[in-house]
Amino acid sequence: MSLLLQSIHAPISTCIIGATLLACSSSPNTTDDGSTGSSSGSETGTADTGSSTADDSLSPTTASDTEGTTAPTSSDSEGATDATAGSTGDTDSTGDSSSGGTTTGVDEEPPSTTFDERACTIFVDQLTGDDGNSGKAKDQALATIQAATGIVAAGDTVCVYPGDYGAFKNTAHGTADARIHYVSVERWQAKVSAPTIPLQNVGDYVDIDGFEVTTTDESIGLGISNGDGKLANHCRIFNNHVYGIVAKTRGGSGGAGILSAGWVSDKPYQGEDVEIFNNVVHDIGNPGENAGFVQGIYVSHPHAKVYNNIVYNVSGWGIHGWHNANYVTVSNNLTSNTDGIVLGNGDSPCGQITCEFTDYYVTNNILYADRIGMVLYDGPNHLVSHNNFWMTDPSGDHATTDDPQLVGYALDPSGDFHLGPMSPMIDAGSPEYAPAFDLDGKARPKGEAPDVGPYER
Repeated sequence: MSLLLQSIHAPISTCIIGATLLACSSSPNTTDDGSTGSSSGSETGTADTGSSTADDSLSPTTASDTEGTTAPTSSDSEGATDATAGSTGDTDSTGDSSSGGTTTGVDEEPPSTTFDERACTIFVDQLTGDDGNSGKAKDQALATIQAATGIVAAGDTVCVYPGDYGAFKNTAHGTADARIHYVSVERWQAKVSAPTIPLQNVGDYVDIDGFEVTTTDESIGLGISNGDGKLANHCRIFNNHVYGIVAKTRGGSGGAGILSAGWVSDKPYQGEDVEIFNNVVHDIGNPGENAGFVQGIYVSHPHAKVYNNIVYNVSGWGIHGWHNANYVTVSNNLTSNTDGIVLGNGDSPCGQITCEFTDYYVTNNILYADRIGMVLYDGPNHLVSHNNFWMTDPSGDHATTDDPQLVGYALDPSGDFHLGPMSPMIDAGSPEYAPAFDLDGKARPKGEAPDVGPYER
């Protein structure tokens, strides 16, 4: 089955959260104060299935019996994010899933949901802190996250208490054994906002965990210009709430809610091994302002993993992989009222154009009333399987068009995107590239096979 022929226009950006984006890589023309230049790219190509038949043999696995009832905007069972989550070293690019040894390519353990202040090494509190303090104890908390970026080092956990914070940019690097972890002590209660790019990271081995991110202006501020710069690797962006990015295109620029850009067109540098998971991204762009260049989640580097995200109300694509987006896994996400999901290859490192696009894996996603559906450009070693298309044109192997019967579908924060008790998406997924946990942190699969979408019932 051939997929839609679509002309693709996409911005190239950096490792940033929410300024019109959340992203995970450095921009060559990024200045020390966090400002960036803006550029865009456009490609047109022929879309083909690019898919192979998935293995239908699904091994049963015992999992937790805990039922999740939390709406996508609610906090986890403890009401807080673990200060130690994601700080125990970098995730391997492949691993055995709980479904009987199938390679998943994603984390094997969910982030913890129990906050432990003992894990904090740097404290930030807008209400009680002062940037003249040391930041090394709760009673010596800093007042701004940007002040913490000046003292953070490999192995540090920066604990940010509830408050309204301005933009911050991390330039420090962690290591595989000593990651840097920025965490909101209470999920989505550390709120970061700015006119353009609220949250930017240009360091390796950095985690961004549990923030609420939005912009205060319609400016874009995104883009990578050709030039010097080494891009960030091994970042993880998870548990964040990114919304209200009212962007519009100006002079060909674009943006995204979460953006991870990993290449410079005239340099042999590639950002890679970035995971974007368990985020809720919505109300990105402004269709009335022709903001089709603005995406929900955007990646442009190899070895990215995008899973367990909910993306809705986006003027462009819900999930967009472009430029050098080879070896990309997109699994168990839900998109709604977006263009859908697109993966392709435009210009890539060292000025190469339309290089062979290889090794992408798109499984177990729900596309709910998206405008276009799925556009996947042809190449070797692709797997496109077990995706659900409701009121959206289907494509790929083992595609379904049944109503997923969500608990409370609504394109606003009141929506509950869990599967209902009679949903045909229960046990309807493939174990190939399915995460070992869902957006609620529950083990996957619970039944004979993974459920389709971000939640396991």
